[in-house]
Amino acid sequence: MTYFRITRFAAAAALVVSFAGAAEAQDRRVRITNGTSQSMTALHSARPGTNGWTPDILAGRRVAAGGAVTVNFRNSAGRCDFDVRAVFTNGTEQVIRNINVCEVGEMNYTE
Repeated sequence: MTYFRITRFAAAAALVVSFAGAAEAQDRRVRITNGTSQSMTALHSARPGTNGWTPDILAGRRVAAGGAVTVNFRNSAGRCDFDVRAVFTNGTEQVIRNINVCEVGEMNYTE
């Protein structure tokens, strides 16, 4: 009976490690399309429902009107859910809330 418990524990532990590895290996690359008439000047992410925005993901680059960029939302916490804020040349901002970057491959900002 003790052997059976140890075996069940080892199997459960292996399953947890397996799922943890799969979560870390998930593809977090998302193609972000700027479907507005303004250039996108900055892009920030935050945990859903917070205002803890990251520094500019575009790092000074711009995404022209009608253009696109691929962003990797890889992070040390293994998170998949984000709010994503785009800033445009005319000063407007758009936030797409609670996006699961592990499940979607594309986000579109439009007017």
